[in-house]
Amino acid sequence: MQKKNYPGAPEKMRVDVRRQIEKDGKAVRLQESINFYGDTTLKVAGIFVGGPVGWAATGALYALDSARPEDSIEHQVVDAALGAAEGVLLKGAFGVVRGAAIPIAGCGYGRDQQVSR
Repeated sequence: MQKKNYPGAPEKMRVDVRRQIEKDGKAVRLQESINFYGDTTLKVAGIFVGGPVGWAATGALYALDSARPEDSIEHQVVDAALGAAEGVLLKGAFGVVRGAAIPIAGCGYGRDQQVSR
């Protein structure tokens, strides 16, 4: 069997590999964006769902988002508990602010008047 020499083959392979790496990088960035916005949308939706289902969903979604599979089980449990606490506290804070009678337009108007003097 005779070996043939193709002078441009290594350079062509380099170009093809570089092009494929760039294409894969774009696909990975797109998937990361989809994951981020999907996770964020679910977590925020849980905050605004009322009743026990909203509280449970918020705690569970924040817990799942905080725990990382590559960590040890003990670390995952701690992260999940802290994530659930974060979600529940955030939902509680939004509930307090939503229920408070704060005249937002009046506060903004008063601040503008003080700044312009």
